[in-house]
Amino acid sequence: MLEHDVPANAKQVGSYLADRLRNMETKRPIVTEVRGSGCLLAVEFSEDISGKLVEACIGEGILVNPVLPNAIRLMPPLNLTKEVADEAVAKIHKALESIL
Repeated sequence: MLEHDVPANAKQVGSYLADRLRNMETKRPIVTEVRGSGCLLAVEFSEDISGKLVEACIGEGILVNPVLPNAIRLMPPLNLTKEVADEAVAKIHKALESIL
């Protein structure tokens, strides 16, 4: 873990992922907040859509957790790359579009 500097990668790519998710806030007012630390992130919504969104994300191949009726949690692997983070955000966005 230390040899590959996994903690630093988690911090760097987690921050990148959070920023990409925050971009959804400007495009979709239903996204009210993105918060977290490292690769452990949550996305909060203004409506109770977590259940539907989780199902839609699974259909896109993304596993998220419904932590509240209006929030999901992302827990990607700590060796996440920016390319995979971009792909995940695109799939979450597509899933969100499909339920709205």
